[in-house]
Amino acid sequence: MIIQNKEHRDKIIEFVRLDLYNKAIPCGANAIINKMKEMEIMPMPSSSTINRVLRERYLTHGRQGYYPGEPYI
Repeated sequence: MIIQNKEHRDKIIEFVRLDLYNKAIPCGANAIINKMKEMEIMPMPSSSTINRVLRERYLTHGRQGYYPGEPYI
């Protein structure tokens, strides 16, 4: 699969992260990269890009997203 633009890349990263999280397996940047390699996704984003996307979408520290009323992190 070829990543077409930034939004497409970010959605793929989010999907892979949530899929790994729901299967209760490691879901950090390196695990996401390995899963994206299995899915033959090109071009492969760097681990710093993946971490930035996860932070922007509130998908860090075991979180599944941002919920209204929570303090901004």
